[in-house]
Amino acid sequence: MDSVRLHLRWAMPALSVWAEQGHSSLRDITPADVRTVLPDAGYPRSAMGAVLCSILTLVKAREVPFVNPIARIRAGSHERRDPLPAHAGQIHESLLSLDPDS
Repeated sequence: MDSVRLHLRWAMPALSVWAEQGHSSLRDITPADVRTVLPDAGYPRSAMGAVLCSILTLVKAREVPFVNPIARIRAGSHERRDPLPAHAGQIHESLLSLDPDS
């Protein structure tokens, strides 16, 4: 899935709520509006927060008089995971193998 679709998938719940509330511009959104739509915790909160921050930063970059409503809201960060150990020889063999199940 391309990044635009993924971003829209995370942003649409917030954008839909704001549209239903009668907001016709992202410039109308307040920090309280952002806090209302953000999930409580975890990956959903950090993903939506990152996407909304990205979208609202683009609006700000257009030099439109605008205060970014998510600028001071902490949405969390994605969980970082270390890769599992792997043996280079096995990876090399799998890449060269003609058997797709190896």
